[in-house]
Amino acid sequence: MKTTWIHDLKTMETKSIKCKITATAFMDDTTWFARNQQEMQKTLDIVTTFLHINNIQANGDKSTLITINTNKKDRETGVELAGTRIYPLDKKEATRILGV
Repeated sequence: MKTTWIHDLKTMETKSIKCKITATAFMDDTTWFARNQQEMQKTLDIVTTFLHINNIQANGDKSTLITINTNKKDRETGVELAGTRIYPLDKKEATRILGV
C-alpha cells in the first residue's frame, strides 16, 4: 500500500509512505446453493476468480457437491472449483456439514 501527498505547497514537494501488509484468509465451511449445474458453475467461476485475485488457494478435494434430482449427464460432469473437478455424492452417501 502506498500514499503520496504534497508536503510543501510553495515548492510542491511531495512525500510518500508505503508499507507491505501480509494477510492470511480462511474460508471454512462455506455453503453455496444453486438451482442447477449451470448456476453452480457460474458461482464457482466467480469464487475461483476471487481466489485468484486475492492469491488464496482452495482445496477442491475437501469440497462436497450434493444434488437433488440431477440427470446422469450432470452427475458425470460435476462442477469445477479452482481447477479441481467435484462430482456429486451418491444419493445414499452421507456427509457432514458444519460438523453435523
